[in-house]
Parts: sequence; C-alpha cells; structure tokens
Amino acid sequence: MGADEIAAIRPAIAELEADLEEHGVPARFFARFSLSNQETPWIEVVIEDKTTINLSYPFADEPLQLLQRSAVECPPGLKVTDRSPNAITFAFARSHTRAVARFIDALFTRVLGCGQEYSVDVSFLRFPPPTPRLSRRS
Repeated sequence: MGADEIAAIRPAIAELEADLEEHGVPARFFARFSLSNQETPWIEVVIEDKTTINLSYPFADEPLQLLQRSAVECPPGLKVTDRSPNAITFAFARSHTRAVARFIDALFTRVLGCGQEYSVDVSFLRFPPPTPRLSRRS
C-alpha cells in the first residue's frame, strides 16, 4: 500500500464528501482514478447515502472471492451491485475517507496489479443535472 497513492486519492474522496454535505443527494460529481497516461485500469467513486465504486474488471473470477484471495480488506457490507464483461460495481455503507482511499489503493495494487508504486491521475466528472418532472394537470 503506497502512502503517496493514498495521499493522492484521499483529497478527492474528501471533496466528493464535502460536495455531498453542501448540495445533498443526488451527487453532482464522481471521481475517476486512473493510471497516468493509461486508459485502463480505472476506478470511479460516487458518494451518496452509500459509497459506490465502479472499476475496470477484466477477470472471470467471482469478484468477492478475488478480493478475499488478494487479501483486500473490504469495507463492511461490501456487495457486488452490477457486473458487465469489463467492469464491476461495488457498494457499501459510507465510511471514513481514509478507509475508502485505502480500499481504492488495495484495488489498484492487489487486484488490478499496478504494483506498490503507481502514479494515479484524478478527475472529477459531473453528472447531468436531474431532469425536471412535468406536473400533470387534471
């Protein structure tokens, strides 16, 4: 686990939390973490009532078993909520900023094979604003 990588990840998680505190649900942004100058692997994080993590997942292995075999310390209540051929989505109860950053680092190092020293780029992407609902008149 790299202290430098956690130091790069943690402020982005804190920024998502601060935006949620100020503006509430639904989240306005999500954070995308990727290796410098590479398209994959990537990890995306959304924080609302729960924390959702979407990541590139090029493996056939069952995700929770792979995490266990890789000795990843999982957040309490971690569940797989979606799976596609090249991605997986996890959700878990909101947790401390440092715990989320450590989990993301473990995903990069122990699951995605990025090694202990990797350079991570962080970007924030805005969700489209909610579409106003038209009221029906009777």
